Amino acid sequence: MLLSYSEWEYIVNPLERLYQFSSIITSTSDPVQLYRRIVESAREALGLDFSTLMLLSEDREQLIIHDTVGFPESMIGTFMLLEGQGLSTHVVKTRQAETVLDFEQERRFDIPPVVRQLHIRSALCVPMMIENEPFGVLIGHSLTMRDFSDQEQVVFQNMGNLAAVAIRNCLNMERLRKAKEFNETILNSMSDAIAIIQVPQMVVVEANQPFISQYGEGRREAVVGKLCHVVTHGSDRRCAAPNCACPAAETVSQQRTVLCEHKHLLGNGGTSYCEVVTTPIADESGRVTQVVHVQRDITERRRLERQLLQAQKMESVGRLAAGIAHDFNNILTAIIGYSQLLMASLPETAAEHEYSKVILDSGQRAASLVRQILAFSRQQTLDMRPVDINDSIHNLAKMLQRVIGEDVQLVLHTAAELPQVLADSGQIEQVITNLAVNARDAMPAGGMLVIETSLATIDAAQGGASDIPAGSYVAICVSDTGSGIPKEIIAKVFDPFFTTKELGKGTGLGLSTVYGIVKQHGGHLRVYSEEGEGATFRVFLPVSAGEKSEKPGMASGLSSGHGTATILVVDDDEPIRKVLIKYLTTLGYTMLEASGGNEALAVSAAHPGVIDILLTDVIMIEINGRELAQRMQQSRPGIKVIYMSGYPHNVIASHGVLEEGINFIDKPLRFGRLLEMLRKVAGSDPVL
Repeated sequence: MLLSYSEWEYIVNPLERLYQFSSIITSTSDPVQLYRRIVESAREALGLDFSTLMLLSEDREQLIIHDTVGFPESMIGTFMLLEGQGLSTHVVKTRQAETVLDFEQERRFDIPPVVRQLHIRSALCVPMMIENEPFGVLIGHSLTMRDFSDQEQVVFQNMGNLAAVAIRNCLNMERLRKAKEFNETILNSMSDAIAIIQVPQMVVVEANQPFISQYGEGRREAVVGKLCHVVTHGSDRRCAAPNCACPAAETVSQQRTVLCEHKHLLGNGGTSYCEVVTTPIADESGRVTQVVHVQRDITERRRLERQLLQAQKMESVGRLAAGIAHDFNNILTAIIGYSQLLMASLPETAAEHEYSKVILDSGQRAASLVRQILAFSRQQTLDMRPVDINDSIHNLAKMLQRVIGEDVQLVLHTAAELPQVLADSGQIEQVITNLAVNARDAMPAGGMLVIETSLATIDAAQGGASDIPAGSYVAICVSDTGSGIPKEIIAKVFDPFFTTKELGKGTGLGLSTVYGIVKQHGGHLRVYSEEGEGATFRVFLPVSAGEKSEKPGMASGLSSGHGTATILVVDDDEPIRKVLIKYLTTLGYTMLEASGGNEALAVSAAHPGVIDILLTDVIMIEINGRELAQRMQQSRPGIKVIYMSGYPHNVIASHGVLEEGINFIDKPLRFGRLLEMLRKVAGSDPVL
């Protein structure tokens, strides 16, 4: 049967309105915009004066106004209890649409005051249904009396149902969006790099910002959608090495969390060591479909571990050095002392005199070597004296040539009449040696090492530009023709444990030791280099205003003169006692000896005359040197005390012999230094 035009219009118009309504409300994902479109489209579709959207609260005990058109916007957010007798609560309870023809005659429902104030006459209220359950109500009001037709009620009801579904979907999407933002905020706030890997394809499907920053340099597209081994290792092959198996693959095969360490390639081309934890994500059937990859950069931790290991090695070296220093210095005291006595007994033209000089020089170099070992292992304090830098360099020349090898030419340019600096000569030699070794390592195929000295006067303008205080300095310049230092690492060369050498071929302590020694001396250090053009290190040491240092030749010989004092030498090493007695006896001193504290007290008690000076070792088995001195001073008031020891300063510091005003001399003893100390102790005393 054919339908008339009016009949077709009756059927098509409602469908067209519903289609338009559906298109409008499904074109936004913002809940607030959606509420507004629903009330505006509903009012327009039925030609209403007012339209209101009310949704049930989560506890389903209230109806809350989410938007309205025509009514004051202050009504948005207000609510009414379902216990009331209003039109909307009635519709929710009955789940049926309801109309009001004339509010002035309405007696079934409670009338809100605003309805009367605005002179509203009619209303259509429909439940918004989802799966046969009320979700809220959609209400339309008219200022004129209006008898809503069945068709209008059906259209309005369908609009309410469509709106309910749209709102539910929109709210669900909003919850998902907020949940995702919340999760992303948490993940991105973590310092660990996290990625989700799809298996077995091994594709990164999600990653947090730290992961993207590390491997994609901040670009998400450089990470997400890429193979994980391409991203983290820069390889198109999966990790398969025995010590570097793929943790994601291990997690899939073993269906458990896996912990391992990996070396990864960063997005900027660098490398890092990572601690990786992979955890499986399974589907409903129990099959692992994704893996959560969490990694923590442990590069710094590894560096600190290496530093700790190196520090422990240094501590072991220090303990070893401290252990051997005492005995070795005692031996060297005898070697140096007897070689001096032998030289004094021979004419300078005799061959044996030259042999003795070689023995003396070797003993002094050995003593300097012990000091360098102790200084390097931080077991020795500085022995600051006026030092001639030129002498130090020339004395080191032969040893340096052996260190750098025959394929490196050593060239010395030392300035004439260079002023002295206040320094520890052993430490300064350590600085020059370390710089020479560093230069040698930069010239594996040979080259030239140049060591220069000069007097540098820096004025206020130069000092401000170079951060070196104005003044006069002795400058030591060590230059090489090696490979040079790249600009990006030149600022790190003095960092402790920093090295560019292969594992096992460098400690990273050479230049940091140089820096520390120079700073201890109040000096300054500068480095100039270009890659492929060699390197130049310049050390600036403040000029000393003190007295001149004693030349080596003066300290190596025997001083003339006569002493009149009586000296008690206490040492458990017989060769030391004998060489001291032999030497000081030739100078006129009266000598007494003892091998320990108790014997010294006995010798003192048995000696009828005066004992002017107690020359005692610090650490002895029976009574230590400090206690012996205190007991001797009780029985012999006025006795002078000189302490001596071959132990490092940090070992003997607890005995109080390094305190201000205490007379102390290091072993191996040099006769020149010993005489200086004796003169210092004697002062103006004519008897001594």
